Amino acid sequence: PDRSPLVPDQNQQLAVEYQGRVLLIKAGPGTGKTRTLTKRIARLIERKTAQPSQVLALTFTNQAAKEMKNRLASLIGEQANRITISTIHGFAYQLIRDAAAPEQLSIIDERAKMALLWETAGEMSAAGKDAPSKSRLKKISALIGKTKNYLIGPGELCATGESAKVLMEMYRRYQARLDREKCLDFDDLIFNAVKILSRPESASPIRDRFRFIFIDEYQDLDFGQHQLVKLLTGEQGTLCVIGDPDQAIYGFRGASPEFFLKFQQDWPESETIELTKCFRSSDQILAAAQQALGRGRENQLRSGRSGPNSRIIELPTERAEAEFVVHETEKLVGGTGFFSFDSDRVKSAPVQKEIGFGDIAVLFRTGAQAPLLAEAFARSGIPFQVLSESPLQSKFFRLGLWLIQILSQTAPPLLIRLALLEIFPSEKNIPADPSGLELWLEPRADSDPAKSLLALVRGSGRLSAKEICDRVFSLAPAEPDELWEKEMVRELVLDLIQRQAEQAGIRTPAEIWETLKLATAQDFYDPRADRVSLLTIHSAKGLEFEVVFIVGVEEGLIPFARSGRELNEEQRLFYVALTRSKNLLYLLSAKKRAIYGTLSEPKPSRFLNPVDPSLLDRLKPEPYPLKPKSRQPGLFEK
Repeated sequence: PDRSPLVPDQNQQLAVEYQGRVLLIKAGPGTGKTRTLTKRIARLIERKTAQPSQVLALTFTNQAAKEMKNRLASLIGEQANRITISTIHGFAYQLIRDAAAPEQLSIIDERAKMALLWETAGEMSAAGKDAPSKSRLKKISALIGKTKNYLIGPGELCATGESAKVLMEMYRRYQARLDREKCLDFDDLIFNAVKILSRPESASPIRDRFRFIFIDEYQDLDFGQHQLVKLLTGEQGTLCVIGDPDQAIYGFRGASPEFFLKFQQDWPESETIELTKCFRSSDQILAAAQQALGRGRENQLRSGRSGPNSRIIELPTERAEAEFVVHETEKLVGGTGFFSFDSDRVKSAPVQKEIGFGDIAVLFRTGAQAPLLAEAFARSGIPFQVLSESPLQSKFFRLGLWLIQILSQTAPPLLIRLALLEIFPSEKNIPADPSGLELWLEPRADSDPAKSLLALVRGSGRLSAKEICDRVFSLAPAEPDELWEKEMVRELVLDLIQRQAEQAGIRTPAEIWETLKLATAQDFYDPRADRVSLLTIHSAKGLEFEVVFIVGVEEGLIPFARSGRELNEEQRLFYVALTRSKNLLYLLSAKKRAIYGTLSEPKPSRFLNPVDPSLLDRLKPEPYPLKPKSRQPGLFEK
């Protein structure tokens, strides 16, 4: 829903009506970023300045792209269908596919990349060369990824030490294997798109088509993506970017706010417009958030709406912390939550608003904090959903994705081999082509996995998208202690695919694969569900809730890093967490916490030190009876 008023504020209107070639919009949390961007696109089309087919809008998540499409459809009707709206990686992949046609190129994931690197190391060893051990492969993988993000090919590396020579040789051989397998890894997408746009003969028709370029979340660009935007815009293109350097939280992926901050150096003729009217959070939350960011008492971002102070509480242990969240949730949804605090100083006015489970989020810094929270919610019977990066990294998600691609008849030999060896580890002769799979499975159909896969190969055309995924994501072998993870992944995928089947009509394995191949954690979030959301802070970016609990607001978690650029990013991450809340914010910490197998006695987070105490209400912990545990809950139970 559009939270902004029918008439935008003055700065929004300036951004919508701006008629120059290059525009930078600095948009703090809740300032109507998507609304401003879509209104500007609609205005250009209404004025006949741009044709819909000339507009390209790039985002970082499928969820953001979908919201942009919906907003534009409500503004300009069917003309929105002719606008190209995509994630930046999805657009890069389309450029590569168009340039490579009719050659079929497949994207391999991190798990397949590691398998290929291990095979590459084996080839080096067999050739009598120094090869990295298996324990070093993860670091090698990260270094190759970083090198590609800086647009450096294997032939452009200079090696001086032995380790560098090993990296150079691994990179060279690994890239050659990718080429032979007709595969790309994720980091190849931007790199290859930049190569295409660096050739005048291929860049010219792309620039002629997309004359009006819009980039969302510009602060999240890395070096390669920044080069892609510059090449795409060229000397004549019209560019509008929007974002907030205070919300730059993806440095671990190579992203940097420096490209936002030096935008005027890249485009000296550009104009900058800042949006400072917030339509989400109360002024109390905004003041606390900006002070935690180190902005002092001069708060640029305001909503003009008062609300309750943030609640801060220290619990004895992480288990008591989880129980407190559950009990406060019960009180909030029961209608008594804003009046039941045993507080030394509750000065702020209560908010009279009916709260549902879907209005509440619990944010945490690392996925390791999720199981205890999920267990507490499952014990209470409160419906919830867990959202973190972990499902995308799960071997069960990756195997399911490989099998979907095999059913779509587009899987390269590498993925066929990896997928079948996961299910049939003792097999030696694996078919190299999807068309030979049925013949290979027939003599093995006495086993349940082969029988199930054979039925899918023969009958997927008669099944719905949800039925295909249900069967595919049930195929993976799992140890007893992995069953919860397998079930979590299956439920997340089924939920997403069911929504996509209803909204976009997807049905075939090829359409399912297109949906899942570049999925992000936010794609699995269902905003319609009346469930409490348990989220990592990174996964919560772009979302908002009436009530937010932030757990683990203590040294060692928030911040997770201790110095330098990483500490600055941790501070911005806390700012993002605080500004997910519209009305009520809880900040929780534990005197003692066991995490990663270690018991510690952490101090409260240093990020709370600059916050004016008058913006915080300190609560005293109350003893809560532990509810009986009738069964062992999974991580993703409702």
